[in-house]
Amino acid sequence: MGRIDPARISLLETSPMHARHRPLFALLVVAGGLLQAPLWSADYWPRFRGPNGDGYVPDAEMPATWSDEDYAWRTDVPGTGHGSPVIWNGAIYLMSADVGQGKRWVLAYDLATGQERWRREFPLTEHAIHRLSSFASGTGACDEEGVYFSWADPEQAWLYAFDHQGETRWQQELGTFQAEHGFGQSPMLYEGLLILLHSQSADELPPEAVPGVSRLIAFDRRDGAEVWSRDLRTTRACYGVPCIVDGDSGPELIAAETGEGLFAVDPHTGEPLWSQPAFSMRCVSSPIVAGELVIGTAGSGGGGNHLVAVRIGKPHEEVYRIERIAPYVPTPVRVGDQVLLCTDNGIASSIDARTGETQWSQRLGGKYFASPIVLGSHMLCLSDTGTATTVRVSDGEITGRTELGESLEATPAYVDGWLVLRTPTRLLALRIEPKQ
Repeated sequence: MGRIDPARISLLETSPMHARHRPLFALLVVAGGLLQAPLWSADYWPRFRGPNGDGYVPDAEMPATWSDEDYAWRTDVPGTGHGSPVIWNGAIYLMSADVGQGKRWVLAYDLATGQERWRREFPLTEHAIHRLSSFASGTGACDEEGVYFSWADPEQAWLYAFDHQGETRWQQELGTFQAEHGFGQSPMLYEGLLILLHSQSADELPPEAVPGVSRLIAFDRRDGAEVWSRDLRTTRACYGVPCIVDGDSGPELIAAETGEGLFAVDPHTGEPLWSQPAFSMRCVSSPIVAGELVIGTAGSGGGGNHLVAVRIGKPHEEVYRIERIAPYVPTPVRVGDQVLLCTDNGIASSIDARTGETQWSQRLGGKYFASPIVLGSHMLCLSDTGTATTVRVSDGEITGRTELGESLEATPAYVDGWLVLRTPTRLLALRIEPKQ
């Protein structure tokens, strides 16, 4: 239960292209009765925080510190953006925007050299967003067919599919979009479906604004045809990316949303499976799987953050709730019997995945919007001012700090010894030696 069946994740299916590269690995950890099966690939980081959003690569090791000379390459990116990079078969994909020029770009770069492969340009209409957000805050998804991005102006939201050469395969108009903080939703893939949590706002809007309509939608990745759609109770726009678990009777698509709480649907049909009210505030982080539990967080810039763990199997119930060290924006990471947290105000912690009991806590300092990832035995936390801090997973010891020299809000990506960092205006690549 809670375990991911590798055969169900379509973007990691065996294919002729996939077979030419290193095989897909699965690590199964049994710790105190918990099961974990994070998936990763030598060649792919196909969505926000990698396969199934785990943010954990066991077969790697994070260096404690590095210098400018250690970068394999650094590349300027047009415009600015906070969306995270995704990687497929040697290509990095991301989005950027320049409101002054009225332009938005989808961009592709070569992983080995940092050279731009292609760019596609789209018009951008200036509109109100949160002062800490950007007009390119969404993260793409990619598979053997191509790459997928979503973005919006208040009058219209779009979902686009491109092939790996940058040609448009299809596009979908999703209707008007309402959110006082702007757009930042990111798609995911599962068994030929492209799935988007298209969450919008009905609360906290100007008096003249028409409330948005929130939906969880699945499209055929080949042609963009809508396969199923489920209406959600619209309250506040939420930004997490769903994940897949194996439930009582098969695969379940898990999402976190203020109006619905932590909830599950059949990923093939959208049929509701269960829901558990959990949140009183906005969900920005993505849900994660922790053995027999699914964990989500909610909060606000002014506080009131809470982390909630809900049982995947019956009875679907809240198992524990944490408030003091709960993050709002950064997504937690599960490693064995630990769930690792990095709060927005710079407190790194480890809790017992089964009980929520605090195992260690460490003050990092600074503010954090990027989600942490774990490479081997170390967690990487990136502050908004560009301080990279490595924290040992076992005991919380800070093992190193590196100054990147500019701000950072995007979550990094890792593929086969390449750590890719995205600042608002640049891509940076570190070549990391494989774990011995």
